[in-house]
Amino acid sequence: MSALLSNVEGGTRDRIIDAAIALFSEYGFQAISMRDLAKQVGVNAGSLYNHIENKQELLYEILELTLSSLIATTKRSTKRQGTPERKFQAFLQSFSSFRGVDERGLILLYREVVSLDVKRQTDIRDLQQSYLSLLEDILSPMYFKSVPGRLSYISKIVVGFLFGQLQWSSAGLHDKILMAHLIRFVTESASQNS
Repeated sequence: MSALLSNVEGGTRDRIIDAAIALFSEYGFQAISMRDLAKQVGVNAGSLYNHIENKQELLYEILELTLSSLIATTKRSTKRQGTPERKFQAFLQSFSSFRGVDERGLILLYREVVSLDVKRQTDIRDLQQSYLSLLEDILSPMYFKSVPGRLSYISKIVVGFLFGQLQWSSAGLHDKILMAHLIRFVTESASQNS
């Protein structure tokens, strides 16, 4: 295959992925047909299969890429911090910054994992657990005396809050205020264990 043809195909594939993210996040995965996707991209529905295996695999690829990118971004930003408190702040800031770049991907990750088949759901759940474990590793020095399971509980609350707030209307909500409340929640929870 020539480099030119490869670039053209890559461009079409990128357009398909971009269109899928836009349509799936706006209308939901189940509501969008391959015909809808083809129309959005400006190609024949049958030609989509030259670029993607099927709609299910397309969603999986979007979710896997989004979550892998979020994990990599978070690891890079938290690695440079010295204290658990600073690492936690960097963890929150990473999510906020990533949301600014790929909010639709995060919304799909929050909302559409259930649309995947069992095998693909399991793969995404494993990645979600990696993200949760990253937070637990950051917070563990703060919760070293805690009741068993408390750290996992606190981490799930924080991650649930971060993803859940994607569904809120952004009117009047400011990241700094939201993050300050999460920092206070985690800090106060940790001090209750001392």
